[in-house]
Order: sequence, then structure tokens, then C-alpha cells
Amino acid sequence: NNTIKNFALDKWYVIRYHISMKEILKLLREKRGLSQNAVATYLGISRLMYIKYESGVVEPSIKTVKL
Repeated sequence: NNTIKNFALDKWYVIRYHISMKEILKLLREKRGLSQNAVATYLGISRLMYIKYESGVVEPSIKTVKL
């Protein structure tokens, strides 16, 4: 959705428009021009696990989100 891609990510936008964790992860990754593999490596998880986070199959832990 182009509206989501064009905003500066802030907590009020996330709260107002009920953006899910999977949308936030994908948005931030794409804004920074990173691959799923690059983000997974940074987080110390497998690419498959990151794909599950980004697709909404699994929610990341608070520890992972803080990284």
C-alpha cells in the first residue's frame, strides 16, 4: 500500500492506522533497502524465521524486536 510506504514511521501513525508488526518489519526493511537475508543475519535468526515474522505466521519476541 503506497500510503503506508510514504510515511515517516512514528508510533502515532502505527497506533492510528493499526499497522501490524509484519507491515512494520517489511516497511522498515524496504525503506533501508535491505534483503530479508540481511535482516535475518543482523538479528541472528534464519532467513526462514524472518520470512515467518514478515508474513505474520510468527510474531517476533520482545528481545528480537529490541535489536
